[in-house]
Amino acid sequence: MDRNKAGNRCTMIRRMFMAAATAVVSAAMLASCGSVKTDAEYSPQLEDVAVGSYSEGSEDSQYVTADLIFDREIAVTDEKCSDLRITISDERVKDDECEFTAGDDENTARIKIPVDAVTKGILKIGPAEKEKGISCIRSADEKYAVQDFTLEALIPSGVSLSTVSSEPGKVVKSVDSIWNIRSIAWVGITENGEEVPVSETRALEMLDGYAAVHGHEFLAENDRDIAAGIVETLQNNYGAEYSVSCSKNIITVEKQGSDAELDIDIYSYRKINGRSIK
Repeated sequence: MDRNKAGNRCTMIRRMFMAAATAVVSAAMLASCGSVKTDAEYSPQLEDVAVGSYSEGSEDSQYVTADLIFDREIAVTDEKCSDLRITISDERVKDDECEFTAGDDENTARIKIPVDAVTKGILKIGPAEKEKGISCIRSADEKYAVQDFTLEALIPSGVSLSTVSSEPGKVVKSVDSIWNIRSIAWVGITENGEEVPVSETRALEMLDGYAAVHGHEFLAENDRDIAAGIVETLQNNYGAEYSVSCSKNIITVEKQGSDAELDIDIYSYRKINGRSIK
């Protein structure tokens, strides 16, 4: 009888030990992955975002990056960051498809997303579930989650222009950089700083009044090819009053009988919590 009691006592102790160990592990998991509170004073706030794109020289090595810049030092506590919902062109990016790390600066977190092609190219990031918040990014001491945020940005194609010369009714631009990834550059003409809407209306060829220049052959095209593509797009979208031409990587736009200040604009934008940021 005494032997049975001793055995029962040992079994009970083992069960209590296992239950305690399970509780400790569960608490640790909740601390690292679960939701934590926010505080108006101590929770970091997102104040800027830098969106980029690059490839490593092949179709299988194309990436979009987003550096989330907060107003103070932060800690990244979950490399998958399942608390975030990330979409590109309204397509959900799965948690295991992206890489989430601390950035180069103490107040920055970086998201790296592999892509095959970017069409509309609109990146959106926000809480996966609003009621749970964003616990994967916290204050430096990991006590407070960051304030909830939403961000939206147009992914840059890599194509850029600079002004060679400008005079009333005429502008000359140079293609300075080429495609980073297979994507779209959205272009349009401006007069006195105001966008002149393109004639294109098809959803996949127009975005917010700008027309598409496609970078299907991003690995092969050079600055001259891109200049020719921009000219073709502008010619197809503006009337006969505009003369658009190129020589090598130099693009010229003229408007007959006009003294307006002309320019060629490559569209881009960024928004945090619905507000545009420069």
